[in-house]
Amino acid sequence: MKKAVLVAVISIVIFSFSFSTGFGKDEKDKNPLAANPDIIDYFPLKVGNSWTMEDKINNGFEISTVVKENVEFEGIKNCFEVKVEGKDIDGNTTYSIYDYQKKDKDYSVSLMGSKYKDDEEWVNEKANYCILKYPIEIGKEWIAEEDEGDISKSKIVATNEKVIAPAGVFKNCLKIELRNNGVFNGFEWYAPNVGVVKITDEDGTTILELKEYQIK
Repeated sequence: MKKAVLVAVISIVIFSFSFSTGFGKDEKDKNPLAANPDIIDYFPLKVGNSWTMEDKINNGFEISTVVKENVEFEGIKNCFEVKVEGKDIDGNTTYSIYDYQKKDKDYSVSLMGSKYKDDEEWVNEKANYCILKYPIEIGKEWIAEEDEGDISKSKIVATNEKVIAPAGVFKNCLKIELRNNGVFNGFEWYAPNVGVVKITDEDGTTILELKEYQIK
């Protein structure tokens, strides 16, 4: 569950989160990836977008995420560098690279690389952790990651959930079921035009909730 939570937080996106620098609603027709407005809406990685998640397990510890810039990563253009920072004295600052991908009629958003603040080199996430996948519909299931025999899967189980979080009330949220090697690990909720708003573990305990956000 830890890795699933980390990915969700970094992507805040989470949630839901416009597929090249400056992508917006009025630019969907200008890019081939815009053929899938659902992923654009649910994972808005536009430079300047930011989210703050509150850790409900660790006494309100906050994790702030901001989309820094549009970059090229290992030959792939129009990726997004995302900064993730904890606000407590021991909080580590990490950076991640995300990419919207198109293969035939298959659209997805994936984590491509990551590093800690003081690292000089990126770690290539060769498994490319897949956060969301087209089409956005109930029952859609995909392999999020395969790593040394471990298989993590995600599945859309609802598309109209209502979530109440410190940042507000969010309607029509996606509810994503997480499993690792067939074992239930928890849920993630993505709000349209916002991103990730809530994450729970296998016991139903809320781990993270959206406290505040800014969408450009």
